[in-house]
Amino acid sequence: MKKIICILSIMFAALQLMACNGLAFSGSRMGNGSQLIMKYSIFNTTDSQYFEMDQGDVIDADIVSDSGKLSVTVQSEDGETVYENEDVPTGAFQIEIKKKGIYKIKVTGKKAKGSLSFIKSTEQDTLEANLAALSNSYYEGQSSRAYQMLQKSIFKKLLLNGWLNEISGMENARWNYDTFTKYTVLDRDQVSDEDQGELYCCTFSADNDRCGYIVISYSGDGLSKIRAVETPYLYDFLSERDQIKKELEMSGVDLSTASARRAEALGEDGSDPAEGIYFTDSKGNHYFYSFS
Repeated sequence: MKKIICILSIMFAALQLMACNGLAFSGSRMGNGSQLIMKYSIFNTTDSQYFEMDQGDVIDADIVSDSGKLSVTVQSEDGETVYENEDVPTGAFQIEIKKKGIYKIKVTGKKAKGSLSFIKSTEQDTLEANLAALSNSYYEGQSSRAYQMLQKSIFKKLLLNGWLNEISGMENARWNYDTFTKYTVLDRDQVSDEDQGELYCCTFSADNDRCGYIVISYSGDGLSKIRAVETPYLYDFLSERDQIKKELEMSGVDLSTASARRAEALGEDGSDPAEGIYFTDSKGNHYFYSFS
């Protein structure tokens, strides 16, 4: 296998390379075995950088083309072209790597002005980024009007305790606001019921390590309790993150386009409903992660 040629050059002042036909490059460059970042007011030459990639890795590309043309070619060490474009427009995209090896990124500018960025992202990096995006979608209910109302003084203590009347011995209960999320009820085929209105869920903690969750309905300017349930531990995305990660890797859901929501899945054959997290992607694939 070829040796990896790793050149790291960081220029904080303008770099000027003179060619026989005038100025070839004016700007800055940073390159090594996992990234190539350039910003230039003049780019009228060719540059390249080698990346060492594993199967499943991706190259995250971000191009800004203010003027001129920028061509990009990415080739494996055996000459296979995995990406080629003679006039790359402004935008971000990914180049998927299906075979382990050394890949050469070649960029050529023709009176180009702008910037470029190619950064290696491992399969693990991509998974972590997808999980972060899923977490954001799961907690997006915290930007809702219902979330703002729940933090009013009347809900902070008085109504919370009132809502827990059916759970005996629950004392000094406290909302866990950071777990507040949208809530949905799924039918037996795990398809969301769009006619159920705005439902939300928030966990609570109380003395003696007791905890649970309350499902809340929001309508206009009012909140009402659907049910309150004590649980053996706090049901939440972040508390279950490691196990969620393992299951999602085998779920068949496209994590790059997926979203997450707290949900109840109705039991089959009369069994009790299950609490968990409902994941769905842009292709209609879905997966129910059960807390039990």
